[in-house]
Amino acid sequence: MTNRRSISFTFCCLFFCVASYAQQLLEIPIGDNSKIVYKLDEGRYDIIWNGKLIVQDAYATYQADKAGDSRKGGKISYHIGDMKTNLGKTKLYNLQFENDPSMTQLFYVLPGKRQFITQMIIRNAGPVSSVSPLVTESLQWKQAGDNRALFVPFDNDMWARYNAMPLAAAVFNGSELGAVYNADDNNGLVIGSLEQDEWKTGFLLKANGSHKAAALEIRSGFTDSTITHDVIPHGKVLPVDGRVYSPKIIFSLCDDWRDGMESFAQQNRKLHARSIANWKRATPMGWNSWGVLKEKIRFDQAIRVVDFFADSLKGFRNADQTLFIDLDAFWDNFTTQGIDGDVSKLQEFVGHCKKKGLKPGIYWTPFAEWGKSDRKVEGSDYSYVETWTKQYGRM
Repeated sequence: MTNRRSISFTFCCLFFCVASYAQQLLEIPIGDNSKIVYKLDEGRYDIIWNGKLIVQDAYATYQADKAGDSRKGGKISYHIGDMKTNLGKTKLYNLQFENDPSMTQLFYVLPGKRQFITQMIIRNAGPVSSVSPLVTESLQWKQAGDNRALFVPFDNDMWARYNAMPLAAAVFNGSELGAVYNADDNNGLVIGSLEQDEWKTGFLLKANGSHKAAALEIRSGFTDSTITHDVIPHGKVLPVDGRVYSPKIIFSLCDDWRDGMESFAQQNRKLHARSIANWKRATPMGWNSWGVLKEKIRFDQAIRVVDFFADSLKGFRNADQTLFIDLDAFWDNFTTQGIDGDVSKLQEFVGHCKKKGLKPGIYWTPFAEWGKSDRKVEGSDYSYVETWTKQYGRM
């Protein structure tokens, strides 16, 4: 296994100091009038924003052969140091739990920003199935007005949608990212994972019926059959050199939660190389057959759609003066035996689009096999049964 951390954060320690056990509170500044207050004798921490308590008694846990919990009691030692990372210079607070020497919690503070990043390191505990660096029964959002919680889906399958629901009634398991904000002035919190290679992370929110409070857990090792489409628990992450690293979780205190979402995206981009081609042309736009025609799409219908956009909607184009006419699933109604059969009607559709100055498109991806039939994989000598992922021997 490669060391992913060299991609995400490049560390360079400039100095460290060791704190005294006598101090019971560790204050971690995170911008003007904002801070984390870690209760070293309790293993819990509060988050204060603009002088107001917004997270109370948060703690950290992990699940392995033996469970770990920051609230076990005992001494907590810490180190403070300046660190260089791929997001710039940070102040690193490194907390070590004496009663659970397997567990370390890190807090990276980004200077000049009301943001911090937290991460767990689990040592010599074997495979780890979940890590939660922030669990609280008291997310306190006490602003007057229209308070909202943002559900973020794992993907767009099964008609999943974003949902900005009233905080008082919000009970959901979001994926990788979430926000709590006031829709009147847009003040808000944005919390999300900066790494998604080994872990799936959940934003698990449960309101208590109040407009001003909720329980929140940020859990790496999250699966949900209706959200992530997993029907078995998250796999265990194996240690490398005796250590398991959680994803880095960023917590942003935002004057405008929408800026926090943009910042989250930009920071992810800094930590991960682009995996798809860089599209340099105008944003593509067009028509897609799944909107109405769905599985009933026919060749003559598609031709009439092309003619309609070409002749009656000549202004409906993007900045490049282009428009895509896209055939979604069931385009093989135009063919016999799919792409390996008679595709002459499909070719005729492509030619008609180009003649009318439009761009033909099609829904297609390698290794897409919905029927669970043991047929040949297009362009190869393998069959689909050889490519299926199975769980406990079953599809």
